[in-house]
This record gives sequence, structure tokens and C-alpha cells, in this order.
Amino acid sequence: MLDTRPDLALRSLGPLAAFLALSACAFAATSPERPATPSSILITYEKLPVRLCVPVAAETWNTLRSGDTRLILRLQNQKPSTRYSPAFQLSRVAPEPQVPPAAADEIEQFSMHPDPPAKEGGPNPQNFAFDLRDHLPEGESPAALCFEVGIKASDDAPPPDPEVRILLRASIDPVAH
Repeated sequence: MLDTRPDLALRSLGPLAAFLALSACAFAATSPERPATPSSILITYEKLPVRLCVPVAAETWNTLRSGDTRLILRLQNQKPSTRYSPAFQLSRVAPEPQVPPAAADEIEQFSMHPDPPAKEGGPNPQNFAFDLRDHLPEGESPAALCFEVGIKASDDAPPPDPEVRILLRASIDPVAH
């Protein structure tokens, strides 16, 4: 059977429609209402450092500045670990990656402890709360705060297994009193 011009024209619209749909999705993902960088990610040690951005509602800024709201990082090994993690380094960074990279505002270093034996499923998340009062942008209240989580270089600690997967989730939550 021979292809006719109208038949060919209709078939050529398929890739164009797919391209337009993907473009719309990409545009929506970078909308100013929602950060383009995720607030959670499943990653391996070899892919660190990673940037996480957490949306901050306008009414949350006063509680962040008073210390009544904290950055909560939840790290979860995807298979149980029997040793402490290497030291992680948490820094506040600009919302958009900068070239050359801007100096990061180091917040704290921390480590995950060995996972207790789990009865079912994988290890539980390990939660870390960070007071951001000394690390907030001055004079502005952006729609999101961005952070970088990486491994602190150390001559003492053995390097982590690059293939170990961890789930990182970041949120801004009130302190429980």
C-alpha cells in the first residue's frame, strides 16, 4: 500500500506532539512556584555531593528566624549498615548553581550510626534537625532554601562503598516542644 501525503502528515505530528508535551513538562518543572531541584533523592555515595531545595512558605520565615522551625534531613540506607557512615557535610547554597561555584555556607557535619537490626523491611530513616538561624539569607525570604549534602574529606576514615544507595529527604518542620 502506498502512503499518501495526508497520511504522512498525520504520522509526522506524533513526534511533534511528544516534543511539545515534554517541553510543557520541562517548563512546569522549572516554574517559579516550585523549585527545579528536588527535596528528596535516592543516590549513591559516588554521586555526592547533591543539591536539595526545600520550599519555604512565607509564614514560616519568622519561625525559622526564631529557631522554632528546623531543617530536617532524613537519611535512610537502602540496605542495613553495620558501621558508621563517613562524615556528611551540610551547607546552604544558592538556589541556582553558580559558575564559578559560590562559597557555600557550611552548617554542620554529621554521621549516620549503624542500623539496628530490622524485624521487617529495610532500615529506618535516621533524622537530623538543624537550626538555621545563623545560616538564613539576610533581608530576603526566598520561596526555597537550597542545601548541599556531601562527604567530608578525611584522611582517617575509609572511603564509603560508592555503590551504597541512600535516600535523602529534606523538609522544614516545627520543633516539637
